[in-house]
Amino acid sequence: MSFIHISMEKEGNKRYDTAYIMIQKRFLLRFCAESIIWTVKKRKLCTNL
Repeated sequence: MSFIHISMEKEGNKRYDTAYIMIQKRFLLRFCAESIIWTVKKRKLCTNL
């Protein structure tokens, strides 16, 4: 995860950096969950056919 290291190395507002990391993590988790759900749905559709 290169963006975490990049934002930590930057000189600036640390609070902003941590918030940015948290948002990124949340987005990645949601994206993973949605893709898993989508695969399960597709699999169910295929088995129904």
